[in-house]
Amino acid sequence: MLLRTTEMANVYAQLVEQSSRTPHDPRPVLAALAQSGRWIGNACGAIAYYTPPATEAVYAAATSHELQCLAIDTAAWNEGPAFEARSTGRILLDVDITTQPLHVRWPRWAPRALQLSMDRVTALPLTVGADSSCLQNDLSEGALVLFNAAGRPWDRELLTHVPGLVRTAAHLLSLQAQVAEQRVLAGQLQHALDSRVVIEQAKGILAARHDLTLGAAFGRLRTYARSHGLKVAEVARRITEEGADPTLLSKESTPATK
Repeated sequence: MLLRTTEMANVYAQLVEQSSRTPHDPRPVLAALAQSGRWIGNACGAIAYYTPPATEAVYAAATSHELQCLAIDTAAWNEGPAFEARSTGRILLDVDITTQPLHVRWPRWAPRALQLSMDRVTALPLTVGADSSCLQNDLSEGALVLFNAAGRPWDRELLTHVPGLVRTAAHLLSLQAQVAEQRVLAGQLQHALDSRVVIEQAKGILAARHDLTLGAAFGRLRTYARSHGLKVAEVARRITEEGADPTLLSKESTPATK
């Protein structure tokens, strides 16, 4: 099986399209990676795993319902080719699942794979950067697992195309994670700005209503918030939105007026 340049270009274009179409959902990218990896590697099936940074969530996409069930069932086992490729950052190339050492090494995963008539497996870590023989990197966030059946040898030349595909998918997923992080940060900054605006408005209301300096008005806001276990922004909101003027104005919590 020879891969033409146009075919490879279409595969990469599909990954980019899925990433841009659903920038906050990694599953379409994983599905495209699994399908493309199976096709490029001339494999019987594939599973793509991904765990976003700083989370414990595990996303998986497979090329068949049976493999999807395997992915779901084995996600928490801490064994198998995907876990090993991700934790070591190294490629597992053409591993024979039928051997006794593999059943000792992966006591739950290997029997499940054999039940699906999958005898050989290749796994690549989902990382950013590195070369085609060792993808060691602190940013390993998942893996692509390719399956083959007995009597169907791997085409080693075709497999050389897979690491580039995996690196591209990893880069796209990393960009998605950065976008999500920036959205969270932007939301936090907007919330802080909104709170600051409300506090300034409340200071102005109290200052005008009770002939206080802005500093004295803020002192009352802060004192009342602390004594009642509230945030200053919440007290300010009650004043600006509800017209509240609580015991902020009691003499014992009143800083000096003008």
